[in-house]
Order: sequence, then structure tokens, then C-alpha cells
Amino acid sequence: MKNHRLYTPEPIRVKDIYNAMIDGLPAGSVPLFPLSLWKVTCPLKMILFSWLVFTNRNLSWEVLQKRGWNGPGRYSMCHSDLETNDHMFFQCANTLQIWYELSLSFCFPYRVFASVQEGYRWWSEQSIPLRSMFISVVWLLWKWRNECIFQDHKPPLASILMRITEC
Repeated sequence: MKNHRLYTPEPIRVKDIYNAMIDGLPAGSVPLFPLSLWKVTCPLKMILFSWLVFTNRNLSWEVLQKRGWNGPGRYSMCHSDLETNDHMFFQCANTLQIWYELSLSFCFPYRVFASVQEGYRWWSEQSIPLRSMFISVVWLLWKWRNECIFQDHKPPLASILMRITEC
């Protein structure tokens, strides 16, 4: 049997899952992306986007710069730090405010995560409605960021909160 790690910073590949299935490893030991997040009640595009975020393959400035693109590199919502997934979804002051407001509205413990992987691991242990909300928030934060970049206007924080509660 091959030696599989429970966590690795490398992105998950279909080949890894296939090899784990052949080796007969339990589903929970197949690495990286929390398998329970595939069972949420969100549109598939949100789940797939969530997988891109988790594997750091969505087109944030950090990823684009690694691919040789030139651009501002700063997160368009705060202009204070490099646009990484960790900053965009869990460390920006605007994002932290959104997570805080949601924790009050939906009565779940407010947590600050150091990384996307840490956030996904914690949320994968939550109930299905909270997991679905988590994926919806990540999706809507991305849409909020894109609206700021492509329509050159920063929507107010209240508008993203309203969109999230409508989902």
C-alpha cells in the first residue's frame, strides 16, 4: 500500500483519489479537500469554485502573478495587502466583519482562520446548512471582489450581507 498523507500543501489531483480508491483507503483519509463539502446543498458551480479556492487555483492576483501576469496585486476591497485567498476570504478587515455579522445572525461561533485550509477543515465538521452557507459566502465574496474590479465600484458591506442572507 502506498504511503498517503492526510494533509499536504499540494493541490489534490484526480489521480490521487483514484490511487487511494485502488489502495482501499478509507474515504476520510483521501487527502485535502474535505469530502463532506461535496454534500452541501449549493449549486455545483459554487462547490467547484470552492474547490478552486481550497487548492489555490482560482484567479486571485497571487495566482495570476505566479503565471506571469502583471497587475496591481493588492486586494481591491481594502488595498492594504496582497490578494491571496487567505487574505481575501479570512484575513481582510472587511471579510472579518462579514464573518462576524454572520456569526451573530446565524448563531455560530465566530472564528478567525489563519488559512483557507484551516477554515474549510473547521467548517467541514459543521452541519450541512452551515457548510452550505460557508460555500455561499466564499462565492459571494468572490462576486463582490469581481464587481469591484470589473465594474470599478466598491459595493457597501451591507449589500454583501444582504446577498448572503438571501441565499
